[in-house]
Amino acid sequence: MSANYGLVRESERELTRGLLKFYRHVKNDWKNLISSLSKNTTISNEEYQEFQKDENKSNHMEADILNECIWSISRNQPVANHLRFAVSIIYSISDLERMADYIINSVNIIRQNNFNKEAISIIRESFKLSYKCMSDLLKPLETKDKIKLDTVSSYKLANNVLNYYRVEYKKINKGLSKIMFDKNSAEQIEKFLSSISIIIKYSERNVDHAVNILDNFVYVRESDFIFSNHKNPSLDFDNLNLNPLQTLTKKEKNK
Repeated sequence: MSANYGLVRESERELTRGLLKFYRHVKNDWKNLISSLSKNTTISNEEYQEFQKDENKSNHMEADILNECIWSISRNQPVANHLRFAVSIIYSISDLERMADYIINSVNIIRQNNFNKEAISIIRESFKLSYKCMSDLLKPLETKDKIKLDTVSSYKLANNVLNYYRVEYKKINKGLSKIMFDKNSAEQIEKFLSSISIIIKYSERNVDHAVNILDNFVYVRESDFIFSNHKNPSLDFDNLNLNPLQTLTKKEKNK
């Protein structure tokens, strides 16, 4: 048993507040990037400095929460779900830090390339789609002091969001194809695709990391469900895609 249950619960509340603060910081940074691209086809020097400050802040927030987790584990000796909660926090701040990295990496690529309005429009739409899906996926986490996710409802949410993402992502790719065919040479096409495809991949990976965070906190309560073939007879998983990161649904696989 934990050394002091009261200290464990207070530490969990503190870690939850830190995680949510970190998430809202990353979420706001994505929102600012979308806003910047709504005004111009590049990122100004002033905006770039702000994004760099936000990236540094993200790194410090990750380090602070990690230190707090390590201190909590060594002091409180949590076990079972309480230990899994601390591990989930550690995994989740790593995901959030990668999500923050995608922002500054995208900003750097945009500043290095002379994208036209059509290309910026495609990039902006991919960011808006990523931002919406990230927000929808992680909305259950925005609680006051405690994160408790139900397995079935979490995976239903993930499947619904990712199905929506796939549909909208195809539309973005169609727009990208139209711009690509306007290029005059193979060299121009290669340069254009190598830059813009990386940015769009960042927006896609941002959603993947949001799903990871959702998975992390399902694991706190349902570790058997995540890591074995154990199936709780009280739950109906027949119509669920149990791995929300899969590209194909079960029906598509059977075709």
